[in-house]
Amino acid sequence: MPCDRNVETQQAISREIKNIQSRCVEAINIVENAPPEMSIAPENVTGKSLCYVEGLRTELQNSNTVISTDDNLLTAQFLCDIKEKTNQMQEVAAFLKGAIYDVDAEINRLNEQIRISQEARARPLPQKQCVQPQHMQKAKERFQLFKSELHSLIHFLFPDKAVPMKELMAHLMAQQLKDESSGYIPITTENYCLIELLRERNIVTVNPYNNMEVKLAL
Repeated sequence: MPCDRNVETQQAISREIKNIQSRCVEAINIVENAPPEMSIAPENVTGKSLCYVEGLRTELQNSNTVISTDDNLLTAQFLCDIKEKTNQMQEVAAFLKGAIYDVDAEINRLNEQIRISQEARARPLPQKQCVQPQHMQKAKERFQLFKSELHSLIHFLFPDKAVPMKELMAHLMAQQLKDESSGYIPITTENYCLIELLRERNIVTVNPYNNMEVKLAL
């Protein structure tokens, strides 16, 4: 390594010396080939020569000639490259670590979903009971009882409008029981007064997207 460094330095200095020599030869040729009528006083030649030499000295001092002073230059460059690649590998490792963490979290979430599904499947299904005639009879009795109580309540709350109120309530309940219906019925001039009475007692609610529709407030 010291031998290589000395060779590189010697070659750089040789190039600078040759450059200076060529410039000196150029200056001499200019002086020698100057026209005879140009009188050059000796003192002027000496002063100009000193200025020229001083300029060459300054230029030589400010030259950017690279002189290697590191015996382990190649090793240092190699270590610098290794350090840069190591930093890049650390960044890649950090990215992969984050990706692995995300994958683990997703796996844990899926495992939890699988566990919940397995628990749901392991639960015994409710046994279906056959509808017996006595069940139907009991349901009818309860419905008739509810209907009678509802009519009594309507007569009590709206004694002067019991019949149209029962028809309106029947319409509202029929719409509420339909699967394909939203439960709302339109407000018309015929049922407006009745609906206002129901609204005062919070029995019906208005459609928030259409204030001309109401349904039972369940």
